[in-house]
Amino acid sequence: MSLKKPLCIDSTVVQKIDRVSQAKAVSSAYACNVDRQVPYSVELDTIINKVSANSEKVVFLLNSIKPFKNKLTLRLHEDRPLMYNIDKNQIDIGIQFAQSENHLSRAIIKSWILENKNNSKINTDLFNESMTDLILFIATGKIEIEDPTDKVRTKLGSVKWPQVIKTNNSYCASAWKLSEHAESCFNQKRVTSHLQDSQDELAAFYSLRPLLTSALINSYAEMDFKSRQMLVQKLAMLINSIYLPADKAIESMLTDTNPIHNGIININKFTDLILSSTVKSRSEIYQFYTGINQQLQQLGVTESFAEAYFDYIIEYDGEINQQSTFYKLLNSAAAKNSNVQIALKDSKNVWILPSIVALPLKVFNKIQSKQTLLIGCKKNNNIQVSHFFQKTEKLMLINECHQNLSYDFNALFEKGITNFISKNYQFSFVQLHIPSIEMIKEQLANDLKITENYFELVKDRDVNKKEFKTFGWTQVQWNKDLQAYRPKAVVDAIEYFRN
Repeated sequence: MSLKKPLCIDSTVVQKIDRVSQAKAVSSAYACNVDRQVPYSVELDTIINKVSANSEKVVFLLNSIKPFKNKLTLRLHEDRPLMYNIDKNQIDIGIQFAQSENHLSRAIIKSWILENKNNSKINTDLFNESMTDLILFIATGKIEIEDPTDKVRTKLGSVKWPQVIKTNNSYCASAWKLSEHAESCFNQKRVTSHLQDSQDELAAFYSLRPLLTSALINSYAEMDFKSRQMLVQKLAMLINSIYLPADKAIESMLTDTNPIHNGIININKFTDLILSSTVKSRSEIYQFYTGINQQLQQLGVTESFAEAYFDYIIEYDGEINQQSTFYKLLNSAAAKNSNVQIALKDSKNVWILPSIVALPLKVFNKIQSKQTLLIGCKKNNNIQVSHFFQKTEKLMLINECHQNLSYDFNALFEKGITNFISKNYQFSFVQLHIPSIEMIKEQLANDLKITENYFELVKDRDVNKKEFKTFGWTQVQWNKDLQAYRPKAVVDAIEYFRN
């Protein structure tokens, strides 16, 4: 022990570290230049080394942009392992966060942002969070933030609009939740699973972060090297100069019962804040702003908030029972395939999966998909295919009415519709290619009713029938692997069927 160097913090930023034990006893260490002797502690020595190693790259970057005005005090809590709070130059962080990757670095960045932001009273929480993510990415080359409880890590580009919007429970289960919310999320799981409207509104607001962070980082990454360097040096100025004109500020404070509308308001507010800083420096920051808008469009954000595009829409003819096998299997498969955009729709509501909260259909003016599965027997006996023109590329009619069947939706979301057909032998279906039907709609109007029972149609596989000649069928082949028929035709209006 006598050979040990004095216990102090070799940092240009951290002035003091407090360790708060489970018994709430406090031991402290100070910056070496303070020259204050403290008793040697193995625990504090370990903490000091960890803090220095984890924050070195971030501190170097921030000081190169604009040095800290005020030194930081770090309080490491063993009494509250999931505590996380930044109040200007004081950081309170739980032991679990200190042991998880990048949370301490983000806390130092957030303290720097708070020091450099102006005195505007506008809520800039989302802006601060995503800007913190960007600076972490610039400093370390990645944005992997580890959840301290289940060790799940954040992943860029994993969500699109409007799938990104989450309810309180799904937000709390996400690695993208704010570190400040981890403690309350954990306690809520232990106390109750009931949702409250106010909690869901906040969750919908904060769940926009991965979308905005992806747009920021992708826009930055697409800039050339010189422009990136110039942008980095202007980050403090960007943060300090953000504001909203009076009309924009009023608009940003408006709330709507429609979570999709609220989401667009907050996304627009986010981009408006960045645009406002271009008054002082138009070149690199405006290029950055333009790139963000382009990235948001690629992530599904359109000028019309009431439009949405999904990879798969599962439409049920009737009302969904959320306790049914059908719903549970679908929601579970959606959770396992978070990179796929999935919606569930019934006669009244739409669920952006995985979710347990339904949105009324009137939320959207237009919903489109690559593949739609229409499950039911009443509607499918008299299907108006023209209703799906310009709404979906492919439509599968499934002739079942019950929600107690065990569909393997995981097969669908992992490998597509043919895999879904091969893994689910228990139902009759007809798979339609909607653009092909639309292409020959005038001919169909004469030879085949647009309103038609397709299950009755495919019962007779005689290719000489007038209807099949309209489709250009020359042969109907049985696919043993799929346990389904595959017509050989000039027009692939009907791709597969099983009856």
